[in-house]
Amino acid sequence: MFPIKDKDDLRTAYEYLQIAQEVGLSKEKQNEIKWGIREYTHKKKSSKRIVKDDGIDGYILLMELPDFLESKEEAEEYFEQRHVINATPSIYDCTGQAFTSGYKVFKRRNKFFAYHSVSYDV
Repeated sequence: MFPIKDKDDLRTAYEYLQIAQEVGLSKEKQNEIKWGIREYTHKKKSSKRIVKDDGIDGYILLMELPDFLESKEEAEEYFEQRHVINATPSIYDCTGQAFTSGYKVFKRRNKFFAYHSVSYDV
């Protein structure tokens, strides 16, 4: 299998495929590259994506919430129950635990979304 993890890998795969066709690499190897490309381009999109990465300080996710939520209050309650990360108290400093430092629920295109700010105890 030809592993493709991001757009740079995809570009490299297409370049490699073009070179393989010019050089006359076996059809099996070419098909392996093509299947890797297909697998990457047809993968299901996640309902979450990182919009800001602060490295060791944390990140901010944009999350799409389910369609059955009808009000902002209901969406906030759903988010608090399912996505808020609470750090476990520890006697030690700098545990590296992830925790929710904030969130904002809003409506866009008749769907509820949430910005989820996650930080690390460092």
